[in-house]
Amino acid sequence: MKLKENIIKLFFNYKTVIAIYCITAIIVAIQKYYLSNYGVFLCYKYSALNLVNKLDLYFTHTGVDAYMYSPTFSTFFLIFAYIPDILGAVFWNLTSIILFIYSIYLLNM
Repeated sequence: MKLKENIIKLFFNYKTVIAIYCITAIIVAIQKYYLSNYGVFLCYKYSALNLVNKLDLYFTHTGVDAYMYSPTFSTFFLIFAYIPDILGAVFWNLTSIILFIYSIYLLNM
């Protein structure tokens, strides 16, 4: 019975939940990178680079999804566009997870 209680306490600890979410985000980003299945990230990256180079944001690159967002999002994504793809994908996933967890935290206040 003590083991069950300890496991329940572990998974209801917010630090454990945050760690699990972050580790999962890192694993998924690396997996998608090595399976060459990260077209959405590339779509955002190319749109940010097109913004800097004053090219059409909505130009669709071969094998990449179509970009459908405002230039503001491309500006935000510049942070991730200039680092290597694998690191950019990992940091993008971590940013998404951190914002998600923070929004849940704000709901509980």
